Amino acid sequence: MKIALLQPDVVDNDFEGNSRKLAALCASAAGAKLCVAPAQAITGPGHARCAVSPDWQEQAVRLGRDLACRLPDGQALLTALPGLGPALLENRDVLFLGEIFTFSGLEIGMDLSPENPSPADLCIHLDSRPFAPGMQNEWELLLSGQCRQQGRAALAVNLAGGYGGVIYNGQSVCVDKKGDVTARGAAFAEDVLVVDTDRELAGRLEPCEELLAAQWQALRLGVTDFFAKTGARKAVLGLSGGMDSALVACIAADALGAENVTGLLLPSPYTSKASIDDALELAANLEIRTFTLAIDSLFSECGKTLSPVFAQVEAAPGELTRENLQARLRGLLLMAFANWTGALVLNTGNKSESAMGYCTLYGDTAGAIAVIGDLFKTQVYELARWYCRQAGAMIIPENIFTKAPSAELRPNQKDTDSLPPYVELDGTLKSLLRGEKGHEDLGRLVRSQEFKRRQSPPPLLVSGLPLSGFC
Repeated sequence: MKIALLQPDVVDNDFEGNSRKLAALCASAAGAKLCVAPAQAITGPGHARCAVSPDWQEQAVRLGRDLACRLPDGQALLTALPGLGPALLENRDVLFLGEIFTFSGLEIGMDLSPENPSPADLCIHLDSRPFAPGMQNEWELLLSGQCRQQGRAALAVNLAGGYGGVIYNGQSVCVDKKGDVTARGAAFAEDVLVVDTDRELAGRLEPCEELLAAQWQALRLGVTDFFAKTGARKAVLGLSGGMDSALVACIAADALGAENVTGLLLPSPYTSKASIDDALELAANLEIRTFTLAIDSLFSECGKTLSPVFAQVEAAPGELTRENLQARLRGLLLMAFANWTGALVLNTGNKSESAMGYCTLYGDTAGAIAVIGDLFKTQVYELARWYCRQAGAMIIPENIFTKAPSAELRPNQKDTDSLPPYVELDGTLKSLLRGEKGHEDLGRLVRSQEFKRRQSPPPLLVSGLPLSGFC
């Protein structure tokens, strides 16, 4: 019997649209008697609650029956309905399933663990798994061990696509009873993978990408889907001449097309000529449009307006008013450009800065989504190097790689004026997020900056060590 594993890219809470998509994917699986879709395929994974009210359960049954009516003749769909669990949709009706059921002579177990083996010939896993580094390999190793131990094959479906900051990598998988992976769906893309139980569950075997390639694909898909699902087409970001904005510009151009990306150069009195030159060279290499909107006069006028306060009110210890003014003026102009053009602002902050609070609320924290907000600064450099190697050219100018990171908010400023060197900082932050002992002072500092993160755009989660898990 042919079984089709569906890995759809759906929209949260668009029950009607998702049902149409599932029906279309089933129709494309020619010859498959049974199609299998992830548990969240109808509602989307962002459907936060698994409602159990009678009204909701009635709606779920209606959703299932409506979808069953759309299926090709002679084909059934195995999925899960919200609040009601695994269900088989066929013959214009919904059959709710227990732990084991039989379909066309094939005995199937549902998400059974090694501690609860069953006589089923085939185990099917319906729960989706968000992307994290190494997660696909870990999942396949787990399935392989179960299949060898229990002497039966397994199928596992997965969603594809971006859902806010959470990204699903697809790569639905088939493992035979010897524990060998015999089929794997496409990575970071919608797919229909057909396997044949009469041929030892043989199917198409897509490769697993190495870490940096997988992270790039995840970020690219996260941006693409965020724009597609919000209905936006164009993006704008601030180009500072630094590495963070350079990498975000490269990801955006790859995801949306260079013609849909605009970079704003927003120099202040402290912006170096080298930074302007680097930003313009990057934009030329990517073929994205730029505008230069100097904030000197705005900064000066703000200083004049605030002069009575500066003269008559004692400043707080460690105040950064003039530095924060520059960041907020840049955020103001980015948002104004976005309003005028119908674009979305891409935030360019990284996880190292976010962890330490090295950012300005309503300034450089502005944006619809934080593209690299789940990458430490050192990881930003690693991914940028990988991107240039893949491109076969230094799309990101070498000077951006070699110069010392700086916010350029005061004369001769360097990030190391306020932070430890990023190699040292990132190593300590990783240990902290992994729960290792001995970093209590840093932990308190990271927690103290949570108020900023809660008012910042969601990061695309690609590290497996999100800051949200710590706080």
